Amino acid sequence: MWRMVASLVAVGVLAAAAVWMSRRNMLQRLAGGRKGSLSVLEASRLGSRAMMYLVKAGKKKYLLAASREQVTFLAEVTEAYDDEQQPV
Repeated sequence: MWRMVASLVAVGVLAAAAVWMSRRNMLQRLAGGRKGSLSVLEASRLGSRAMMYLVKAGKKKYLLAASREQVTFLAEVTEAYDDEQQPV
């Protein structure tokens, strides 16, 4: 009986931690620390429930908007808008 209760508590704690991490964008922070072909370069809050991300995938950069319900592709960032050039 004790093992079953301990297992249920452990599963509940893991589920609560996963929900908390997803709501706090912790997964993005954890993924940003890894080396790989996909990385989040910038993130900006658009409101209480939406974020805008500048994402690098390989050699390309994309602008994405994300809410709890969906992720929307906004644009591919071209050289004209690259961070190496100064704004006018």
